[in-house]
Amino acid sequence: MTAVLHPQRRPPRDPAGVATVWALIGAGVAMASAGCVSWFLNGAIEHRGAPEQYVARFTIPECTLSDGTKGPGVPGAWYFLVQDERGPVLYELDAEGEGSEIRNWWSDERGQHFFVWVARSHGWVFSFPNDRSQLPVRLVFPAGTYTTKTNENGMTIPFGQPQATCTLVPG
Repeated sequence: MTAVLHPQRRPPRDPAGVATVWALIGAGVAMASAGCVSWFLNGAIEHRGAPEQYVARFTIPECTLSDGTKGPGVPGAWYFLVQDERGPVLYELDAEGEGSEIRNWWSDERGQHFFVWVARSHGWVFSFPNDRSQLPVRLVFPAGTYTTKTNENGMTIPFGQPQATCTLVPG
């Protein structure tokens, strides 16, 4: 009797890393909720409690991948834009009020931007356009899709192509 060899079955390929990008969309809040922000998230510090005063408050109900695929945003997360004595601050908080205080920011001709990242891994940019008729967005950069540079003010800025765009909706 001859044995019949069957090729090993492999899971379907994900060439664009779609599953990875969807996982990254909510990763910042998940790490903050787990108390990991101060250890892993660069450009931010751990924060508890929603700010009492803020310029604007947002949610992210939906995101779009670079190929046009739409999917869920960041459920249960709130984003607070604040202006204090040290400058602009963006808070990313979960439903319990735990998360990150993002102070890595810069301004350019397009608007004001905040960037947080995990060393040698993923990054997220929040962009608030100067044109207030446009909604702000969160850009998702998986590991290996961006490089960084420190500007003259000591802020870290990413360069690359985001793999997802999430609109911040006032709420």
